Amino acid sequence: MVQEDKFNAAISVVAHDLRGIASDFYEIFEYLIENPQEQNSDMILRGKERALDAARFLTEICEWAKEKNLKPELSSFNPAIRLLGVLNNRETIEKKKISISIEGDSGEIYSERRVFDIVARNIISNAVKFTPIGGSVSVFFERSPEKIVFTVKNDVEKCPDREILDRFFDLSRKHEKGTGGERGTGIGLSLVKNFCDMLGWGTEVSCDEKSISVSFSIPR
Repeated sequence: MVQEDKFNAAISVVAHDLRGIASDFYEIFEYLIENPQEQNSDMILRGKERALDAARFLTEICEWAKEKNLKPELSSFNPAIRLLGVLNNRETIEKKKISISIEGDSGEIYSERRVFDIVARNIISNAVKFTPIGGSVSVFFERSPEKIVFTVKNDVEKCPDREILDRFFDLSRKHEKGTGGERGTGIGLSLVKNFCDMLGWGTEVSCDEKSISVSFSIPR
């Protein structure tokens, strides 16, 4: 059963994620003010992407706020179809020449669709961030009578140490820049873990020589 204090804690993490976006805006505007003669298209594009992220997060928070006691709303949905609507970093994907594939039949699950959107968006964005230029990101759905296993697998330059994999969702661990110089705080991954714990979704992180996989077991 979902506990209200866990859900409120998750909402708090969302607020921290928005704080990270606001910090990015500050950095972008500071750069543009200090370099008024330089038209940096990458910086402007980054600002646009972060603005879209903020708008989506705020929309989700406003929707939740309309519900009594901020309790999650459970409904039936097809996660594979939902996934197509949350791939919001297409420009970065094209710039880094990353290929994305979606395989498997997810079928219908009964859960919180907006939480799935946040989990999928953050975990795929993280995969794209650390995928080498020209690499690939693969999404797999495996279905059984009891659950759906949603896995995101991406190429990496080298497999992280076991300690890093064990602390994959830990907000306190050090977060490196992405393969294209992308910055991040790790708050998005912490947000993912909060929501998964709240809804009883299992999580697993594994790695072989040249790829890392993050899996979510979602009860049907």
